[in-house]
Amino acid sequence: MLEKIEILSDRVLMWHKTFAVSRLLLSIAQLSVFAFTQTHNLFPPLILNNGEHKCEALGRAFSAYCLGGMFNEKTGTIIIVCILLWFGSGLLPQISGFAFVWSTFSFAQTIHLPDGGDYVAQVISVFLAVLGLPHTRIWYWQKPDPRTIKAPLIYVHKLFRLMTVPAYILLKLQFSWIYLNAAIAKTAVEQWQDGTAFYYVVRQEFFGVSGAIGDFIIEVSKIPIVTLGITWGVIIIEIAI
Repeated sequence: MLEKIEILSDRVLMWHKTFAVSRLLLSIAQLSVFAFTQTHNLFPPLILNNGEHKCEALGRAFSAYCLGGMFNEKTGTIIIVCILLWFGSGLLPQISGFAFVWSTFSFAQTIHLPDGGDYVAQVISVFLAVLGLPHTRIWYWQKPDPRTIKAPLIYVHKLFRLMTVPAYILLKLQFSWIYLNAAIAKTAVEQWQDGTAFYYVVRQEFFGVSGAIGDFIIEVSKIPIVTLGITWGVIIIEIAI
């Protein structure tokens, strides 16, 4: 049994470039939030808090935005952006993964209007941190270091390798459940059942299409067979994932 786990751990480590791309995409995704979202939209005044940004809650107490027990929007943002740049670069993956855990935790627990993706990133970051532990390379994009690890570090390294297997499996299960749950939830909505959801989604005020390409999509959505195919195609693809 242990030998099979070691074989699977070796296979997981061979996919380091795939995980490197994943780390980079996650970094870019979170950086885009800071690039395209104004600060007052991340921290709007809350009526319950009399418009103040408080750090007393257990989650926020450990946030990058609440270092020293006082809310500091500018300092927290700078820290998180630096961590995201470091994590995406692939430098020292054994350490940067855990810094990324802190940054995703800080962001999801501190901003006033987090969405599901922010909470998903919290969990993903933990798995990616574990997957980065056994790497001997300084830079995640490098080829594996062929040098033999000397005792007693070899036992620690072996433990780290074994830990990648449950992390990898749980990562796959998380993604699978997210898409399966999304597909199941859609089938309970009338517009998804009758195949007209695409027609209505593209016309929504906040999430609909716009501009030249928007006009084209609006016209396409008027074709029943196309709308039906796209609506149910989304559900089928989510189940397939």
